Amino acid sequence: MDTLSVELHAQIFEYACVDDGSTARSLALVSRYIHAVAQPFLYQSLAVQGPVQIHALTSRLAPLPHYLRRIRHLYLAELRDDQAWPAGRNGDASDLEGWEAACAAIAQLLVLAAATLETLALTADCPFTGTSIIGHLWSLHLPLLRELAVHGFYPFPAGADAEGATMPRLRRMYLAANRSPTGLLGSGGLKDACPLLEHLVIEGVFAAQGFANEVERIFGRESERGHARDSVVDGDEDSPLPSALRRVVVRPEALPPKSGIRVRAYHAKMTDLLERAAAGSGGRVVLRPPPAFEAEVIRPKNGRMYELWTERIAGGSAWWEDA
Repeated sequence: MDTLSVELHAQIFEYACVDDGSTARSLALVSRYIHAVAQPFLYQSLAVQGPVQIHALTSRLAPLPHYLRRIRHLYLAELRDDQAWPAGRNGDASDLEGWEAACAAIAQLLVLAAATLETLALTADCPFTGTSIIGHLWSLHLPLLRELAVHGFYPFPAGADAEGATMPRLRRMYLAANRSPTGLLGSGGLKDACPLLEHLVIEGVFAAQGFANEVERIFGRESERGHARDSVVDGDEDSPLPSALRRVVVRPEALPPKSGIRVRAYHAKMTDLLERAAAGSGGRVVLRPPPAFEAEVIRPKNGRMYELWTERIAGGSAWWEDA
């Protein structure tokens, strides 16, 4: 250790601290010297779950100068796996107040991290707070963000802000848990918010004929143009999608075994339209088979998101297996 310079130690620590924060915390306990050198990297890769951890981290980060709270990789879940949703109107009003306070803490944490975030995985499934948390995310300017994964009932990106595109470097986006995201592709929000987006994964659509019509309308005539292209909208200035977009992956939700006739018909029609769009897109649209059906449990799906996040920061493909 004594033969290496401070700069080399710092570079080693920066490369080492790419897990859920465990390595950085361990380094900080080795010695005063190691703690001092590792301090700028203590928060560069973090996994935070539930109100208690979120409040504690936000309180710790808020007074720090920006160079000591440089968060590059973040997994953020509003609830822990063992937590239940707030009880709602049949429960204690203080419960909902607590979740609203947690929502405010998440918003503050995202603000503190926004300038340096490179990858973000966000699980915001709570029916009372999830949509507002994701909406707040879309309002932030995230200049360095390259990859984004969101699980929750997401609204759509609003587009550019006063500084231009809100996610100017975003290349990959994963969105899950909005069963009918009609308008996501056709509204132009993605084009304005993340103009360099190359790979988009949309999971969990269910009996969404409007969304399937949108996909088929935008991509279904690719084969009629008679030539291959590098992106799904190459050369089409009027397209509502980013010009760099190379692939859209759609994975429907599994159809419950006891679904009614009408639901089955809607779901089948959606699947048929998506298959037509994929077949006519020149490989730009990929339709994945739905996952095996699991009985719905009213609790967050943090486990899979966290596993994929850890896989990704370790160099795996995670959400981007079709990239």
